[in-house]
Amino acid sequence: MLKINLNIPLIKDLFKKIGIISLVDLVTKISAFIILPFYLDLMPKKEFAEFTFIQAALIPLGLTISLSLYVPFINFLTNNTNTFNLQDIINSVINFLLIWLLILLVLFIFLKPFIISELGTFFSIDSYLSPKYYIMLLLLISNTFTLYLYSLIISRKNNYEIVIFLLLKFIFANLFSLIFIYFEINSSDTSLNRFSGILFGELILIGIFYFYLINKYISLRINWTIILKLFKTSIPLIPSGIIGLCMVLIDRKLILNYHGSEDLADYNLAMIILMPIQMLMASVQTIWAPYLFSIDTTAKSYKNTFNMSLFYLIISIIAVLSAFMLFKTVLYFRIIDPVYFNVPRIILFLGVGVSLMSILQLFSNLFVRLEKTGFHLIISLIILMLFFILNSVLVPSFSGVGAAIALSISYCVGFALSSLILFNLYQREIKE
Repeated sequence: MLKINLNIPLIKDLFKKIGIISLVDLVTKISAFIILPFYLDLMPKKEFAEFTFIQAALIPLGLTISLSLYVPFINFLTNNTNTFNLQDIINSVINFLLIWLLILLVLFIFLKPFIISELGTFFSIDSYLSPKYYIMLLLLISNTFTLYLYSLIISRKNNYEIVIFLLLKFIFANLFSLIFIYFEINSSDTSLNRFSGILFGELILIGIFYFYLINKYISLRINWTIILKLFKTSIPLIPSGIIGLCMVLIDRKLILNYHGSEDLADYNLAMIILMPIQMLMASVQTIWAPYLFSIDTTAKSYKNTFNMSLFYLIISIIAVLSAFMLFKTVLYFRIIDPVYFNVPRIILFLGVGVSLMSILQLFSNLFVRLEKTGFHLIISLIILMLFFILNSVLVPSFSGVGAAIALSISYCVGFALSSLILFNLYQREIKE
């Protein structure tokens, strides 16, 4: 019988290991909230809506073009049972990635005349469309490379390297964004300047860690046996990136079409306020994923995943209520412009969905360990279809609140289905 309870020793051990990472996360989150009013003051609400809409799309689009190889990449590097040496794995994956990203770069430059106007219409970009296209393309490439760089750092299980990476990423992104916006380095368009600052900071970050970490592993060869073996696990995960992209486009595009950029800015800001829940999960994943892949028994991996999920749900509920109270407070004292008065209500409705979205990452890891990624894909498709239907019904009447309700209901269903499937797989495991 699978007992779901709080495994306090496990949780304490986990958070002891990620203690310094959690501390850095706490510092960056507090700093992000301190910086947020500056961005809201410097960026007109329409340009803030444009920036956050594009940024939300770039994340899952980056996961899609990453081909999801980073997931088995971490597993390969942390799993002692594979027969390939470390240098061969890193060298093959990085070289393959560079070739793949170069192909994409050339392809999208060639496609620019055919897709740029549609892109501008979709995201409601009124100015500097051409430079924004190139900045978005370069950010997509740099984000993908950074994802693999971070995966390599995670696999090394060196908390100080993870901390330095996270700190530098946060500092560079925000420092150069504010500099570009304040001094109008690219133009007077704050969205373009903020993207330019992020790209500039990310390129510096990649340069630092490339020479510190990757350079010593690189030689001009690819072991295709490794790449094909990684693809065996990653191929069922690739559609997840496409599904994620659809998820961030459906609600935001409907809000933009029916209610305009003002309401979209409210919805995106509520998502940003709740981002610490997802960021904390990213920190937990730095220890949890390698730990889960190294557990000696399958039954133990089930129990620990469910126990960790219960604990994280409690933490998430506290975080949502705290975010609601915090934003109400900053609005009351006019630290943030009162035009964002609708955000607290959206936060409450979004909270459940964002929390369960994060917890499903733990379930996704377990599906990967069990080599049952097909289940994860089916559940993701169900979530997507339900999300589309609910948004189509709710957003025209309720705007951002309707989208928030749609997200929460969809992920409640996804969470229930994942739990049921994993529980049934566990029952089969203990019977065998």
